[in-house]
Amino acid sequence: MLLSIQRVRDATGQEAIHVYCYRHDISADLSTADRAFKAPVRFVRRVSSTVPPGGNRVLSYVDAIAPEGSSTSSFMSALDALRSLATAPPRQLPIRIGSWWLRYDMDAARHRRWRDELADLRSAYWTEFS
Repeated sequence: MLLSIQRVRDATGQEAIHVYCYRHDISADLSTADRAFKAPVRFVRRVSSTVPPGGNRVLSYVDAIAPEGSSTSSFMSALDALRSLATAPPRQLPIRIGSWWLRYDMDAARHRRWRDELADLRSAYWTEFS
C-alpha cells in the first residue's frame, strides 16, 4: 500500500491537501526503501479537493508504504513517531518506522513550522480515510 498526502497550490494561489491511496501487488518487495518506492502500484482512491489534480505546485508531502492490510492506526502512529523523531527541517530521505517506509519534504517557507505541517497532513488523512 502506498499513501501519498500532498499540500498543493494551483496557478491562482489556491491551496488544498490531496490524499491518494495506491495498492502494491501482493508479491511486491518492500524490504528496502529503494525497492518499496520503485515497486509498481495500482491507483485505488483520491480524496476530492477544491483544487483538481495536475499542474499544481507541491508545497509539502508525505509518502508512506507498508504491506497491504496495514491499519490506519499503525499509519497514524508512524506519522506521530516521525514528528517526534525528526530534529531538523525535513528531507526526502526515507525512514523506517514499524512496518512503514516514510519520506517527506516541503518547500523552504514551511521549514520553520514543519512539525505543524506534518500534523496538518496527518489530519487530512485521518479526516478522509478513518
